[in-house]
Amino acid sequence: MNQLPLRFKILIILSILCSILFFLIYSYNANQIATDFAVIENTDAMTNLDRVNESFSVLGQNMISKLGDWGQWDDAYDYIQTKNPQFAKSNFQPSISNLKLNFFTFWTNEKNMLWGSNIDLETDDDEKKLSALSEDDQKILRNITFLHTFRDAQDKKTTFVLLSQGPYLVATVPITSSDGKAPVMGKIISGVRLDNSYFERMSTQLKLKISASLVEQKGFLSTEISKFKKNINYVIEPINDEYLKASGLIKDFKNENLLLFQVVITRSIFQQSQISLHTFLYSMIFAAFIFVVFMILSLDGLVVSKLLKLSKGIDKIRKTGDLKLQVPYLGGDELGQLGNQFNQMIQDLDRLRAANLHNETMASLGEMAGGIAHEINNPLTIISGASKMIKKIINGGIQDTPKLLKYIDDIDKTVLRISKIISGMRNISRNAESEEFTPCSLEEVIKDTIAVCHEKFKVNGVELIWDSNNPSFKLPIPCLRVQLSQVILNLVNNSFDAICKTENPWVKISATQSEGFIELTCEDSGLGIPLEIQSKIFEPFFTTKEVGKGTGLGLSLSNSIVNRHGGKMSIDNEKKNTCFVIKLPLKRSESENEPKVLKII
Repeated sequence: MNQLPLRFKILIILSILCSILFFLIYSYNANQIATDFAVIENTDAMTNLDRVNESFSVLGQNMISKLGDWGQWDDAYDYIQTKNPQFAKSNFQPSISNLKLNFFTFWTNEKNMLWGSNIDLETDDDEKKLSALSEDDQKILRNITFLHTFRDAQDKKTTFVLLSQGPYLVATVPITSSDGKAPVMGKIISGVRLDNSYFERMSTQLKLKISASLVEQKGFLSTEISKFKKNINYVIEPINDEYLKASGLIKDFKNENLLLFQVVITRSIFQQSQISLHTFLYSMIFAAFIFVVFMILSLDGLVVSKLLKLSKGIDKIRKTGDLKLQVPYLGGDELGQLGNQFNQMIQDLDRLRAANLHNETMASLGEMAGGIAHEINNPLTIISGASKMIKKIINGGIQDTPKLLKYIDDIDKTVLRISKIISGMRNISRNAESEEFTPCSLEEVIKDTIAVCHEKFKVNGVELIWDSNNPSFKLPIPCLRVQLSQVILNLVNNSFDAICKTENPWVKISATQSEGFIELTCEDSGLGIPLEIQSKIFEPFFTTKEVGKGTGLGLSLSNSIVNRHGGKMSIDNEKKNTCFVIKLPLKRSESENEPKVLKII
């Protein structure tokens, strides 16, 4: 994760955050939608249960309404007494047939059945249409007479009861006189059997799939009944994703469970909820995608691209070491202000470095001046002595031409020596800002360096070793001669400062050739650089020297110069002594840009 580019990190983080956010939103809203649709579905199921119950209620009201016409005692009594109740043909039978009644009875106030018949609606034979009720059924019907006070002519009721042939919906109508003035004298009890044919007719009428079973039956009903809670006579549960089952209980006149009826309902609302949830999910996914893309583009334009520009600008400055470069303009926001402040900091560092370079240059020139004084002092003494001897010979009139020529030759050699010293000093100390890459051998570079520091090493007893016959030193390489001389001078001076007070100090410069490269090593008699500071020694302003004796820029700038040559500067830890290695290419790449020039002394 740490190695991924910033854009990918932001993409991953935003994707995770958006996924979590939209998952929470979807979960909450999906649950809310599912809950709302479940409420609607349950309400729809309850409505269908109510339609079934309403169908029972309508049937009961129709029975009471129709039987009210027979609720006058004198008419009923006249029918019973004057007409054969078993085989009489009258308008009563068609009325019963229209109501689809299954039995019809007359009762007195003393709870005695005056007359009662089962009715066979499946036959047209009048002799078979009416038949007497069984004793068991009469006993059961007698037990429901308590439903009436026999005082109120309007006391008409319906209830459910289980007779020998199955469950019935029973209607009771009080009987009074035809003028309605006589007291209640009995009642009519009639019933409709709730069998399969009845529920088939109800299913057709209500356009529902309805079934019913007696609760007293064993088997699955015991499990179904256990689902009902106290004082709740309905249960709604899904069968699968397509159908819903709504169950209701019918209680008899004793308030005991009589019938369990079930309505199977198509789950159109559930199907609609699934479509809505899928639509909502796809909408959320699309919205999340658009949101992530928008956020990425926004962050990329507002933050990431600016950070990358800032990073590239800083990296370019770090690689080239050119503090004249600046990061591009990043706008007027906080990142733009950061870029401006960084550019200002670079300018301040450039001024500070220039001041430190000037101080370091002056210190180096002071050291060189001391060395040059020693280097030139002996040759000048030789010249002065030879000049005096020539003058003495001439003034003495001595005719010794060979001797004069010898003194003149000594003067020429000494002057040449002084010229080399001054040339080396000029090569190293001259302004390198306009210098270009030119072929030059390391031998020439090292000679320039040794010319200005040899006397300092000699006076302090530090042995400076290099093999001038090594063919690797004679290979021409494309380089900035002045700057490369400054790098080598910086390394040997650092070695000198580190070992000059040790026993038997020495500094050795050597070179080896490898494929396409030449390796220059500067090794001294020191015991190496501690590992804990090796990662810092090439950083600007890092130094192990005492305060006032080092700026910490020498190795940093030397490393920048070597990098500018397309090379690499490193420490060789395999050697027991301190050893720096400079790896330089023998050919310069055509694609490399010409670098800016930096001096280290």
